[in-house]
Amino acid sequence: MKFNGSEAYFLTPTNKYGLSKVEPKNITEDNFTYLARLTIDWDKMNKDDLTKEGGIVVKNGMHCGLMAFRDHKNMCYIRGCIWVTGPDGLPMLIDRCIEVQDTQKVFELSFTHIKSERRIIIGDQGFFLDRIYEGDIVDYSSSWFWVACCNALESCDEEHRNYLRADINMVGIFGKALSETEILNVFKENKVNESLNPVGFFDFKKQTPYKVYDESKNGNNLVKFDNAWFDNVQ
Repeated sequence: MKFNGSEAYFLTPTNKYGLSKVEPKNITEDNFTYLARLTIDWDKMNKDDLTKEGGIVVKNGMHCGLMAFRDHKNMCYIRGCIWVTGPDGLPMLIDRCIEVQDTQKVFELSFTHIKSERRIIIGDQGFFLDRIYEGDIVDYSSSWFWVACCNALESCDEEHRNYLRADINMVGIFGKALSETEILNVFKENKVNESLNPVGFFDFKKQTPYKVYDESKNGNNLVKFDNAWFDNVQ
């Protein structure tokens, strides 16, 4: 699915109609993994304006997830990030980045959090980098999941909405720290099973004009954001 920098899809923490078999609300309280397969239009990302950074799969607030960005030196990176409560009690950004060598490539990205080890891992096509942190991950239980931005709500300052220009054809959200082998198998097979503890899995093949269906069968369908009617889906 192509995203041109003005649209995004979301998944709320709970389903107001009780249709979700596995609610996304608490998965960031423990181990989790995000996956995404996509190409990115880096040429549309300008280091000098708001297009320089875009959310891929993100929980909003103090953003948690995968992002693409072009830095002040015009270098391109994929970032995996969380925020934690630091030793001084203040929020602190924890991130790990992969430098992009080929801007035309298809990315197969993963971002994993292992709570017991206080560790984040970012990966692309079998290449993995990690980082150990101190402190505790902040509370994301009321945050929404976003695909192709970091937060489209009008209450969010425009500079932090971070719309992405990309072609995304797979997103997965899991309540488990997937192993490297499990991650590679999901990308290879393009499907999931219950042992992976999926929260939502989207290949963008089954959709309506305003919905992308959850292929994990958990009922966590992605919904296209529209300010005119989003109150009805909260």
